Amino acid sequence: MFYKIKFSCFFVLLVSFIFTIEINAQSEIITIKNSLLRLPDQQFYLAGIIDGRENKADIGFITKGAFNKHVSAKFNSSLEDAFSSYFNFALNKDSTKSAIVMKVLNFKISEIEDGAEEVGKAELEVAFYKSEKDKLAKVFQTEALAEEKGNDIGFSHERRIRKVLENVLMGFNNSNWQEVELNYEPASIVKSVVSLEKNSDLKNTKKWISLLTGHGAFGTNAEGWGLSYYGYRTKESGGWFLNYSISFDKYSIDPGLVIRKGYSKINLNYGKIGIGLMRRLGEDFHFSFNALVPIGYENLTQSLSNQSSLETGRFIIGLEPQQCFYFITKSKVGLILGAGIFERFISSKVYNFDVGLRIEAGIKF
Repeated sequence: MFYKIKFSCFFVLLVSFIFTIEINAQSEIITIKNSLLRLPDQQFYLAGIIDGRENKADIGFITKGAFNKHVSAKFNSSLEDAFSSYFNFALNKDSTKSAIVMKVLNFKISEIEDGAEEVGKAELEVAFYKSEKDKLAKVFQTEALAEEKGNDIGFSHERRIRKVLENVLMGFNNSNWQEVELNYEPASIVKSVVSLEKNSDLKNTKKWISLLTGHGAFGTNAEGWGLSYYGYRTKESGGWFLNYSISFDKYSIDPGLVIRKGYSKINLNYGKIGIGLMRRLGEDFHFSFNALVPIGYENLTQSLSNQSSLETGRFIIGLEPQQCFYFITKSKVGLILGAGIFERFISSKVYNFDVGLRIEAGIKF
């Protein structure tokens, strides 16, 4: 006897759970701590900060919670105000020395998983301009990277921000900026030109993701369970990527279908290998289209007129497209929930086609 009603209700509840999860917009406020920065033979004072980035609202992300959810990072005010507040405390401001303006070309903080640990990064690229009334002359450009590895690395982003700020200032102080030929241009032009931000090397880092799930499939002609492994290499920025899979299935065929085909019993077991495309739809949601090839063996029992039976066995092969939605957490070891549909074409003597619902639950590692 089939339990389609019971499993269908469970399926509906699962889908409702997955798609009624609200991903609330969150942000983490980062405050740069006051600290002193003493530069040897400092011949300048910092007269101002220009945020020359295209996207001025974005300073990167941190991870929070048991599932390492990505949360956008922000300063209390603008980047210009945050950096100015830090430098006003950190540096000597002697107006008898050269006035220098720092233009931020790129700034980003981020985290990435590296095995059992996390890597936190702060990236900063700046240009320094000598200021003369309403004109600016570029005298130096540099960049800095602060990187740390450990557990719960999100608590130390502020320290890495101070590190890259200190590094660019020390690099400027130790440069030959006073010997550079000055080519002044209006300050309004320097402020209006934005820098297209470089793609962070973190976003281009690909990592291998493994998923192990148990699944139930409830078709019009058969229902059963199985185990699946999925593996894929994806970018943090999302997009389409290849997904590889291996599955093992154990199904019960509708007894009425078996009898109509002239058999009294069928035992069907097979494994599946497949490849497909997966795409990130949001923070934790994905859509996957997989094409799998079932390969296995079936044992058929046929009742003869003399009350004896004839058992035969044969190899089978087929094709099984799947279209599924997944909720996959961002943690190193996390939860997976999936729901979708499948179509199955197979070379069985009894069971040639099926279509139905598929649910999955498992872990990511």
